[in-house]
Amino acid sequence: MEYENAKEEVFIQLVSRLIGNITPVGETYEDEERLKNLQMCSTILHLIINDLYENITYYKNDARGSVKRIASESYKILESLNDYMDILSKGE
Repeated sequence: MEYENAKEEVFIQLVSRLIGNITPVGETYEDEERLKNLQMCSTILHLIINDLYENITYYKNDARGSVKRIASESYKILESLNDYMDILSKGE
């Protein structure tokens, strides 16, 4: 992954360390811990996706340029997530 700046890189590394690894390794005890990490990741994703959705639904038609830009960027982010779902549904 390419980062915009050092602050973004540090933030992402910090969040990754706090959540922990989510990749299974085939060891029951280790995978149980990773499942807990994955569940935490799911909670965070749902919160973020909900915030993005609210930005779009409440502010997409706002007359203020800065507000509309945030709604537009939120839409782009959700659209990119949808692209992943399209790929998965096609079995690629």
